[in-house]
Amino acid sequence: TTEIYTLSLHDALPICERILSEGRALARIDHSNVVRLNAVVAEDDDVCLVMQFVEGESLDARVERNQTNGTQFSIPETVAIFRQIVSGVSAAHAEGIIHRDLKPANVLVRSKDGVIKVTDFGIAKEESEAQEGRGKTVGVIGSVRYMAPEQCVGRKDIDKRVDIYALGILLFELLTGTRPFDAESTFDLMSKHVHEPLPSVSARRPDVPQWLENIIRRCCE
Repeated sequence: TTEIYTLSLHDALPICERILSEGRALARIDHSNVVRLNAVVAEDDDVCLVMQFVEGESLDARVERNQTNGTQFSIPETVAIFRQIVSGVSAAHAEGIIHRDLKPANVLVRSKDGVIKVTDFGIAKEESEAQEGRGKTVGVIGSVRYMAPEQCVGRKDIDKRVDIYALGILLFELLTGTRPFDAESTFDLMSKHVHEPLPSVSARRPDVPQWLENIIRRCCE
């Protein structure tokens, strides 16, 4: 089963460039925990990505449901989910691709078997280009609640560690149902990522083992 996205190159050139960028990134990644690209079709003024259809829901929907019901992922379930996310991201990194926008909304949970699929490589970038600060990106790009400090301050010479930081924030959220930092404004939130120490996970959820908190802190170093 496939899912198809089509846009006109003439009417939405910047968006189409981003879709083609996602297609180029996905074409290089062959892993069970990454949404599969089936085809890239360009005809006349249209570009089309044909991607694997994943029947299920996004991970952020699961997190929101837990919050609504007053429940939490168990420690084993959290570890199982996180292990698959890391496997998918690792496959991207092995191909020299930085995702740059890791968050629960960009992780799908397949309903029939619980398999995790990392998706939305729309702002993914070649690590070699990112390290040299090459590209057309202007300003800050990504999701600020999961954004590494070097992204927050607008550095262009980033590398795969921005994904590792986001993984740490994501794991924090899976365990506690909350993100480590919150603020009234985007600027204040970015400032917290840059200047404030990561809050204690165990203070928000006492049953989290120390080794798991150590992983989060290592990710966010």
